[in-house]
Amino acid sequence: WNGIKTRNTASGNPRIDMVAFGEFHPLMPLTQYRDIRDQIQMHKQTFTANFNGTYSRGIFPPENAFALHMIPALLDEGLEWVLVDNVHMERCCENYPYNTAGGLYEPNRADVRNPDPGDWKQLNNLWAPTQVSAAWAHRPHYAEYIDPETGESRKMIVVPASRYLGNEDGRGGFGALLYEDVMSQLESHKTDPEHPVLVVLHHDGDNYGGGTDSYYGSNFENFVNWLQSNSQRFVCTTIQDYLDKFPPDPGDIVHVEPGSW
Repeated sequence: WNGIKTRNTASGNPRIDMVAFGEFHPLMPLTQYRDIRDQIQMHKQTFTANFNGTYSRGIFPPENAFALHMIPALLDEGLEWVLVDNVHMERCCENYPYNTAGGLYEPNRADVRNPDPGDWKQLNNLWAPTQVSAAWAHRPHYAEYIDPETGESRKMIVVPASRYLGNEDGRGGFGALLYEDVMSQLESHKTDPEHPVLVVLHHDGDNYGGGTDSYYGSNFENFVNWLQSNSQRFVCTTIQDYLDKFPPDPGDIVHVEPGSW
């Protein structure tokens, strides 16, 4: 792990970005400012004691649980971006095509503050019971927390992780998720060269199919071979490389409802 940790991409970022976390796996939206900072600080200490290189500028909050009031604590720990489940962005949009098959309650109307992105897509050949936003919810944006007592605004980049694609990838990676077939369904929505579609496959990685030897061996090798034969259409990148090359507009602020994956 340390051998690859200090190797960088062409952009100078770690090739494997071991992102920030909470030391004792807290559900951060249910804790307070000081607790969140303490958890990250302890994780930094564990990281420093075991791994080479710099600490990440991004965080995967445990269980991908996020709420806007976490932003001040995350920023004050030097973090710049946070992963969120993209369904919690989509459900805040006008005209979100809700149905009960997704396993979630109907959106709270108080959270419906994002305009209709107009790019709803029904994905096929994977478990995807609700339509997704093909481009808007597959691009980083800013989210804002406003302190109710002071009125101070704090903004942070939210990186949407793809709910249904990540779940499918968790069954075993390339081959379990039909990369070519499914990602091609998003391809026609890649219309903004300054903010291309970013597909983040978030899952536990240590259970279900994602914990098998084939996930990290033969399936990953097949993924690399597929990329090499489709290099003009698909690129494997790190989140930090993407953000450095395609930063979101600071005025592009979205609402994210509280929730986990």
